[in-house]
Amino acid sequence: MLEIRTQRQRYCDGLSRREFVRAGALGLGGVSLAGLLQARAAGAATRAPQARSVILLWMGGGPSHFETFDPKPDAPEAYRGPSRAIPTNVPGMRIHEWLPQVAKVADKFAIIRSVSHGENGHTAADHWLQTGYKYGPVDSQGNPQQAYPFFGTVAAQQLGARNGLPANISIKSYGTYGIGGFNYVYYDKPERLGPAYAPLRMTGDEKNGYVLNDLPLPSGVTHGRLERRSRMARLIDDATRLADHEAAAADLDTFQQRAYNLVTSGAAREAFDLSGEPDSLKERYGKNGFGQSFLLARRLIEKGVPIVAVSTGNWDTHGNLQGIPIGALARMKDHLCPALDRSYSALLTDMADRGLLKDTLVLWMGEFGRSPKVEGADVGRDHWGRAMSIVAAGAGVRGGQVIGSTTPDGGEPDERPFRPIDLIATLYHKLGISPNTILHDAQNRPWEIAGEGELIRELL
Repeated sequence: MLEIRTQRQRYCDGLSRREFVRAGALGLGGVSLAGLLQARAAGAATRAPQARSVILLWMGGGPSHFETFDPKPDAPEAYRGPSRAIPTNVPGMRIHEWLPQVAKVADKFAIIRSVSHGENGHTAADHWLQTGYKYGPVDSQGNPQQAYPFFGTVAAQQLGARNGLPANISIKSYGTYGIGGFNYVYYDKPERLGPAYAPLRMTGDEKNGYVLNDLPLPSGVTHGRLERRSRMARLIDDATRLADHEAAAADLDTFQQRAYNLVTSGAAREAFDLSGEPDSLKERYGKNGFGQSFLLARRLIEKGVPIVAVSTGNWDTHGNLQGIPIGALARMKDHLCPALDRSYSALLTDMADRGLLKDTLVLWMGEFGRSPKVEGADVGRDHWGRAMSIVAAGAGVRGGQVIGSTTPDGGEPDERPFRPIDLIATLYHKLGISPNTILHDAQNRPWEIAGEGELIRELL
């Protein structure tokens, strides 16, 4: 797994994740990239796909469905909040007033308002939404005894790489957005598929202008030094291999060398270089973490990367979070929603103009919705896994539709309830991967990637 920056994150429920810098140490960090390249031999799609690629826009922390895509203008103020719904460019479809630019492109997306899973913990809900499966029980250290792979790693294993680039890229944007740098990461783990399918991870931040314009080496590490490290790592590997593994070792050397070439090649560096994008387009997306990560996602899809996941913003908008200087709804109104409004509308418009939306599935979602009742303008809403909204666009999805509904107070699905496994099964189906595909873990134990899911027919 190649990491560009180390940053420690902490959820409000006390869970933390550490990321380790591995840039430059190809003997370690190159393993996952090598595995991604090796994944090309791991099976083919089972049907003609509607989607060639997927962009996941992950709003970590849990975005409020009330203040985004499922407003309740007729509910009492304690439930609807201190704001209102506005019309979109689709007759009869209304979204929250804090997303006016998104309202102008509603004909390009479908809103699913009735997704539910009942999990209120960040990490467990992350896992459920991104794998389709419920998190297994945890051990004394908080590690799950049963966990499943992020859908992007399964897709990478099934689809393989294109154009010499990784099949699965994760972009994490550490922006402030009025909240002192507090931010969320997301699941994106390969788990039982093994580290060979872990994503290439990139990071950037709002303060530094979202530095993701190439694959920079750590300070003081030259390409010559990187080459020496890689050569030394290969020598160490050679010294520890058994004779009866020579054939496999030769293959591993080949994939590691290709992974090294990927990191240092001009073609790969060009794919991540935003300097070639016009300033007017950068401004249109927004020169912040939201905008530049969304623009980079579009660029990578255009270059042929099958799966790109973006995580940005802190959507954990309940009140009185330690160290957060402003109220929860104020964070949404003044920082999160304006950044999303600009960047998301620009992404959908730009992709449609370039013809990319026709075969790219763009998913907007977080791990859960927010609780129905608001006590005041700055108190916000708590975690709520019993109802949430997910937005889908592209790859044959008919825009301008609302799928399902919630009860008048927004607390439960009312019509057309869906589970996370239904969304994941539909995603695989659109990629041409059968949800009934059987894969095996390192111990050769089989599991079905999403066979329990029911396809969401409105998205087909």
